[in-house]
Amino acid sequence: MQYSLSAVEKLIGFFILLVLVLLGAFFIFNIKEGKLFARRMTLFSVTDKGYGLVKGTNIKVNGIIAGTITDIKLNRDNTVVITMNISRPFAENIHKNAVAEIIEPLALGNPEINILPGSLDQPLVVAGDFIEARLSESLTAKLTSSFNEVEATISEIHKTVEKIGRMTENLESITRKIDRGEGSLGKMVNDTDLYDSAKEAVDSTRSIVEGIKSTKIYVGGETNYYAHQDVSISGIHLKIVPRESRYFWVGGKIFYPASDSKITLAADEPDYKIMPELLIAQKIFDNRLTLRGGLLEGRLGGGLDYVPFPGKSASLQPKQDGPADQSSSSRLGRDSTVATSADWKENILLTIEGRDVFDDDDFNEQIDDFLLRAKVKIKFFKYFNLEVGGDNLLHDPAWLVGIGFEYLDEDISKIVGLIGAGK
Repeated sequence: MQYSLSAVEKLIGFFILLVLVLLGAFFIFNIKEGKLFARRMTLFSVTDKGYGLVKGTNIKVNGIIAGTITDIKLNRDNTVVITMNISRPFAENIHKNAVAEIIEPLALGNPEINILPGSLDQPLVVAGDFIEARLSESLTAKLTSSFNEVEATISEIHKTVEKIGRMTENLESITRKIDRGEGSLGKMVNDTDLYDSAKEAVDSTRSIVEGIKSTKIYVGGETNYYAHQDVSISGIHLKIVPRESRYFWVGGKIFYPASDSKITLAADEPDYKIMPELLIAQKIFDNRLTLRGGLLEGRLGGGLDYVPFPGKSASLQPKQDGPADQSSSSRLGRDSTVATSADWKENILLTIEGRDVFDDDDFNEQIDDFLLRAKVKIKFFKYFNLEVGGDNLLHDPAWLVGIGFEYLDEDISKIVGLIGAGK
């Protein structure tokens, strides 16, 4: 005798199966995450305001996720009480003088709390203890401070340039009076040879000022991933070009190693590292080969850049179209942003660079002696470029990949290039 299920029985069976699947997924997830049977300790902290913290925000101990915020409420005195639920293995490392640092995101994302465990000679916390809370200095604040210093330096340069311009005007005026024989000095030295020498000096000074005014400033940024160290390195820079054959590179790099990266940081340091960059570059052989040296990613280093297929875009710099460039621009296309099949090779740049390595206690790259890289940079569209190549070539080679942008900022060029000088 064959037994057939009714529609109601099928529906009930389907819902029972669905509930069993959901329960199984719940148990698997919680057991995998160590949440289901984990022993936990509740700690408290008080701050002056909430800083965007919410229930479920991650709590880290020395950079390792150890719990979450389970409650956050406002006191009568307008202070904020944060309730933190922390797994016992981590809580047993937290001492009475521990500090809960509130770390704000750079741009997107949510804030989080990182607990610095405190001194080993202090007693351990117990459930219900309050620990000190403070706001960690954000990366944005550090970058803002650095840019303020650069802005102040540019302002001083501008004032110096204005003084040079006024000196040039005064020198021209004195030269004209001497040439006309006005005053005792004019009568005493008014001869052709002396006037020609003074005029030559004035012309030379004006040429220098005009050269500074023609300086171009490029603003750029890049981010690269290096597989050997499992680290992302991002940066911003100003590329100061006083003339076509030379440029100066001023910027900074941010090392952001992955959680399982070979790079080690001090326990009381944030999980990133900021380093300055300051390079000087000279182009030779019809600007096809560039030699550069100085501070590369915060260490002494340098590199060679070679343009294998020279042409109008050999320097891999965004080009500003003017009246003289209209014919070539029309050949490239209406907006001159996409390279054609005829000139794509001109956008290739071959690079080899190296620098000293970080081997300090607070920042160690775990690399022997010297870091050497080789890569190919390909420019696409108008401002962007792609990089691929090899990293750590001398010891344990691995691949690297990156993307960046660079464009001519006319406003900054005018500030650095002597606003009002020579008028």
